[in-house]
Amino acid sequence: MLFAITASYESGNIGALVKRFVEETEKGEFGDMKLVARYHSPLTKWACVVVETESVESLQLWGVKFCDLVDFEIHPVVRDDEVGPVVDALVARH
Repeated sequence: MLFAITASYESGNIGALVKRFVEETEKGEFGDMKLVARYHSPLTKWACVVVETESVESLQLWGVKFCDLVDFEIHPVVRDDEVGPVVDALVARH
């Protein structure tokens, strides 16, 4: 499954957050999750990570490493080529 994880943070946390992300990256930051994409908006203190994993537990354990510095929102997502049946079902209901 794919998950889009958005993160927002406070200005005062940037130094500690960057340091921890660097440390975790050196240890294999994403464990058994596959990093699909990572986007940053430093001026708005926001980031988005897209990962692929079959383990929600791995996703939660990854988030625990940072949740004292970052507010996360986790969204299960699908690619364009997979969304068709969902859109068809939505259209049929409306």
